[in-house]
Amino acid sequence: MWILLFILSVFIFTGSYYVCRSHHLNLLRNKIQEVGTKQKGTAVGELLSTWKMKVIPAIKIGENEGRPTHKRIKDIVNSINNDLLATYGSVQDYRRSGSNYALSDFLSISHTIVDTIRSCTY
Repeated sequence: MWILLFILSVFIFTGSYYVCRSHHLNLLRNKIQEVGTKQKGTAVGELLSTWKMKVIPAIKIGENEGRPTHKRIKDIVNSINNDLLATYGSVQDYRRSGSNYALSDFLSISHTIVDTIRSCTY
C-alpha cells in the first residue's frame, strides 16, 4: 500500500503547473505544522511529529535560498513525500496488516502537500 502512496503523490505532482515559489513553500510549511494534531498522543502522532521535525527545516532552507526554481520545488516535495512514505513504512507491521492502519491519514497528508504546491497559477 505504501508504494501506492508514493506513486500517487508523484503522479499528482507531475502536472504542468506554475508555482508561486516562495509563497507556496511558506504555505506548505504552515500546513505541515498543522499535521498530526488530531493524532496527538498516539503512536502515529509521534511518528508524524518526528516527520515534521525533519521536513520543516528542509522547507525553510528552500525558502531562504531565494526564489527556488520549479525543479527545486519538485525536489523538495518529492523529498517530503519520500520521507512521509518512510514514516508510514515505519508503522509496525501488525498494525498495518489489519485494516490499512492510518493509510487514509497518510494519503490525506500527501494530498495536502501536493495540492498546496499545485494551487497557484502564476
